[in-house]
Parts: sequence; structure tokens; C-alpha cells
Amino acid sequence: MDALIKEPTEYTPKVVFDLAKGLFEISGDSRPENTRKFYRQIYEWMDKLIESWGQLATPSVVRFKFAFDYINSSSNKFVLQLLLKVKALEQFGVTLMIEWYYDEPDTDMREIGEEYIELTGLPINLVSLEV
Repeated sequence: MDALIKEPTEYTPKVVFDLAKGLFEISGDSRPENTRKFYRQIYEWMDKLIESWGQLATPSVVRFKFAFDYINSSSNKFVLQLLLKVKALEQFGVTLMIEWYYDEPDTDMREIGEEYIELTGLPINLVSLEV
């Protein structure tokens, strides 16, 4: 399955979903003008991955890295839905390593990560970065 790579812009995050490497990363600012349109491609890629999981050479451990500098409320809802798609990988016996990075003084970003843990039940590791 081809990797999904989206270069960052002033308003959208960098996206690298690379099944061959078992690495999935979203980083940067997420405040797109049309949030639904931006995340639709990511959702479609994840749906295709889930549908074809048994037919692909897949890793037993998959790492998701979320490192937002800023995330607006609209993006926040879409990331929650993305995490629920990630959770669907558990049905295949995949070990999920999910990391939520935030700058140490940014308590809002930490709280968003904590909310995702509560809402999804996923093993999200909160990683504090000293600035």
C-alpha cells in the first residue's frame, strides 16, 4: 500500500502514513480552512488500510506520532475520529504505540491528549517536550 504523504502548509500539518515502516505521523499546525476536506483523504487511506489489512504485509507493531504545534477545535474532532479508526487496528492483534507530543508549558495540548485517552481507551503516551 502506498504511503500517504502530505507536506505541511501554514494551516495544515505534515502527514506521513507509511505502512512499510510502521510509522504514522501528523505534526505541525492543524487549522485548515476546510477541515473535513483535509482529513477526508486521511480517513479514506485509513479505511482502505483497515479493509485490506489481512491481504497486506503488515507490521505487528504500529507507531502513531501526533506532534501538533496547534490544533483548532474543528481539527480536534477530526483527530478524535481518526483515533477511533486507529483503534480498529486492535482487532488484528496489532500492538499500537501512540505518542501525543506537547510542549511542557502547553497544558491545553496535554489536556487534549488526556481527553483522547479517556474518550478512546487507547494507550496514548503523553510525551512532554521541554522548550
